[in-house]
Amino acid sequence: MAFILDDIALSPIKGLLWIAKELEQAAERARGDERERLTRELRGLYMQLETGRIEEAEFEQREGELLDALDALEGTPTADAEARVDDAGEDIDEHIDEESDEEEDR
Repeated sequence: MAFILDDIALSPIKGLLWIAKELEQAAERARGDERERLTRELRGLYMQLETGRIEEAEFEQREGELLDALDALEGTPTADAEARVDDAGEDIDEHIDEESDEEEDR
């Protein structure tokens, strides 16, 4: 009986977690699709240069734009969030080390 009550009480939270997970997966798929599109465009650009269909100056400009777009994808909020989590973990480790040092000094 208690399990049923727990399930009922926690179902809104479980629903929100499921929605958040689905949104994260959809965003990741969209980033992957965009990354693939940019990579495909970059390959085509190299082929155009090799076949002489575009000049070096135009190639360099468009290549820079595509590479910047790819770099921007790598700096997505997910990557920033992971970096913040790593930083928080390091801060906690430093705090624990400081407390240990203080206890040793006593």
